[in-house]
Amino acid sequence: MSGHSKWAQIKRKKGITDVKRGKLFSKIARTIIIAARAGDRNPSFNPKLQTAIEYANSVNMPRDVIDRALVKAAGTDEKTLEEFLYEAYGAEGVALIIEGVTDNKNRSTQEIKHLLLEHGGKLANPGTVQWLFEKRAVLEIPLSVQTLSRDEIELIAIDSGAESIESDEGSLIVWTKISNAESAKTLFKTKNVMIGEISNAYTPLHAIKVSQKAEESIAKLIDALEDGNDVQNVYTNINV
Repeated sequence: MSGHSKWAQIKRKKGITDVKRGKLFSKIARTIIIAARAGDRNPSFNPKLQTAIEYANSVNMPRDVIDRALVKAAGTDEKTLEEFLYEAYGAEGVALIIEGVTDNKNRSTQEIKHLLLEHGGKLANPGTVQWLFEKRAVLEIPLSVQTLSRDEIELIAIDSGAESIESDEGSLIVWTKISNAESAKTLFKTKNVMIGEISNAYTPLHAIKVSQKAEESIAKLIDALEDGNDVQNVYTNINV
């Protein structure tokens, strides 16, 4: 992808500024609350909750903030949170998947519609975009904290069933099937390989090339969407 990995494209805003740190923590807290309410509140028996907490730790989210989210999950007087997924089109027919968590779906829908319209896009009917993507598990392995060499870690990744391995800013990014994520994580841990982050991400089955103008328009749209409180992730099928 012209020198940019899929992970770099998907996690463009991974570098957190102090201004946006609080907003990111708020979004992660919502994910923790939903995961805890949907299953066991013990992360050892709730893979979705475990993944959310591991991500929180990877971005240095304070333990007391994580604990407060878990306490809220056990409460009955909190606002009801629900996950959403919208499919949309942007400039030049770029496909978009927009994931988020909200306590008011009508509000979120209207805000997303407004931002799409403002940037030359529109919502799509359910199912018209999602088939253009594949949802896969992503394991980020920071190389600077490992005792094994990069080559050794790559061999373990291959043994774990990795579909592809990429490099991004001092880390190895291992892509695998979602059904294989837990066994891959277990293998890495038994080999004393530290995992920085585990998440799921949509990747395009066939990336498309668009004009620079459209690319800039999509970038601005993604910034606007992610700047809100409700949107967690935005994926596109642009070949950057």
